[in-house]
Amino acid sequence: MLLRHEEIPAPYRPRIQSRWSAKILIAMIPSIFCPPVFSACGTTGSLTSEPKALFGSSNTNSTQVAVARGAVRQRLVSVNAYLLASTAPSKGGDDAGNDLVLLNLFNDTKYHAILDHREARSGRSFVWQGHIKDVEHSQVTFVVDGDVVVGNVRVMNALYQVRYGNEHGHIVYEIDPLAFPQDVAPSRPGRVP
Repeated sequence: MLLRHEEIPAPYRPRIQSRWSAKILIAMIPSIFCPPVFSACGTTGSLTSEPKALFGSSNTNSTQVAVARGAVRQRLVSVNAYLLASTAPSKGGDDAGNDLVLLNLFNDTKYHAILDHREARSGRSFVWQGHIKDVEHSQVTFVVDGDVVVGNVRVMNALYQVRYGNEHGHIVYEIDPLAFPQDVAPSRPGRVP
């Protein structure tokens, strides 16, 4: 499901001068991506059934990225903040028919996230809260401020973090939860004489 132009937060809306130019642009898309020579594109359905990926390859080739505490592995990425701004919230119930965001955390670790709630903070700032499709007790939270995205993804016993690395772009970490001390019941204070 795509959001109507008015439903996309203002800073992320495409700059279209009039409704006619938008209609012309939409009418031209099939001819741009599916010229008559390529019959595989067809005339019905979407160009691809796979949801759009949140993370892309980073243009930075730096090896001097800070290692997070408990990190098992890490990856430099670029983040599509517009994708988080333009997804529609889930309709409740089962996960069928909802907008999906592909969380391509690592080459061997990919999940489909569904938006449960988005809370606007200010201007181009919002909180994106969701879950992993068909996985109970999963949690996906992103905080977006313009092009800066930070967040956590919890799936079963796995934890992934997305952090902003200044000139390095964004970094995805896989975190070992056992690297952190276990919660301990608070001790009762002793009597002071």
